[in-house]
Order: sequence, then structure tokens, then C-alpha cells
Amino acid sequence: MDKDFLMGQVDQLRSIVDELETHQNKKTNIYDIMNETIDESFWTMGLNLNFETAQPSIKKIIGYSEEELLNTSFESYISKESVDIFKAKLNEEVLYIKEHPRKNLDYFERMILNFKHKDKTVDIWCEVKIKLLLDDKLEPVSIFGTIKDVTEQRLIEEILYKKLDMNEEKYKKELEETQEELKNIKLELKATKKELQELQELKNK
Repeated sequence: MDKDFLMGQVDQLRSIVDELETHQNKKTNIYDIMNETIDESFWTMGLNLNFETAQPSIKKIIGYSEEELLNTSFESYISKESVDIFKAKLNEEVLYIKEHPRKNLDYFERMILNFKHKDKTVDIWCEVKIKLLLDDKLEPVSIFGTIKDVTEQRLIEEILYKKLDMNEEKYKKELEETQEELKNIKLELKATKKELQELQELKNK
């Protein structure tokens, strides 16, 4: 499972324990406390993208309750561009499972999607992670996912891009170019190291 995901859950659970120990929250229902404290929610949906289950805490993120989401399409709550991103990632995962069947998938695929919040005029950005659930024949049967509001982080990124006088696409392109340059430098250093080793071997003969 993704290390960052696990660490995030550990931190959130620690905050719940602290709250319980100090008796700051008078609620007696542990599930109420968890739903109010954890800022990341969980859900499952069928391969047809209809919600099958959802945590009550999802309402805090996109404004829709668990009851409103059940048996409705995930596509109804995200922008068209985000639908394309989600379907492309899902298709990649289904294809990967067919080519590399594994019973226990220990990773999540991450993406940032644009959601239509029920009570806000401005759309929000959410980090969505998905993981395919398989049956005994290693066939995908449903999708387990998490969702977290990252609108604030997204706005900060946009401000940084403007300050750097570049958009996200240009930033990613320059980052890829830099990584490619570093890769070439590493190859050159490796080749130089090999040459020096060969010269040393000739000298020792």
C-alpha cells in the first residue's frame, strides 16, 4: 500500500485518539468522531461507475450525503475532462490486471479530479485514489477509492505557476526535460567510470 497514504491515515488516527483521551468531544459514537475528524473519505463503486457504498464523511468533502450518492453515477459529480482522466486510468488498470493477474493489489492509482460541489458555486479539486477489487478468478468486480479535498493546494500551485510565469503543462515539461538531462548525466558518469576502470586494469597489467 502507498506509504504516503498509510502515514496520512496514521496521523489522522492519532488525532482521533488524542481527542478521545482528552474528552474534548462529548459524542459517544466512535463513528461520528471518525467521520468528523478524518479529512479523507472512502467509497466503492461498480465497474459501471455507480456508487455502491460511501462513508458519511464524504458529505464534508463534496456536499452530497451517502444516501444521495448510492446507485448514482460517479460521472455526475465530476467535470467532463475529469471523466476522461478517470476512465483512461481505470482502463489502464483493467488492462494491467489482465496482463499481470495478482490476487492482492497493494497499490493505489492517484489522480486529481475536478468535482462539482453540491453547495458551492465554484468547483473543487480532489485527490482520488483507486484500487480494483478482484474476485477468486482475478477478475475486476468493483472499485475501492478514497477522496480528499486538495482545492487549497491546487490554488497555491496555480499561484506559484503564475509567479514562475508558466502554466502547469509548461512546468511539467521543464521538469521532464530536467529529469532527462539528469538521466543523461548519470549515463555519462557511468561510462566515464567504466573507462577509468578499464584504464586502471590496463595499468595494473
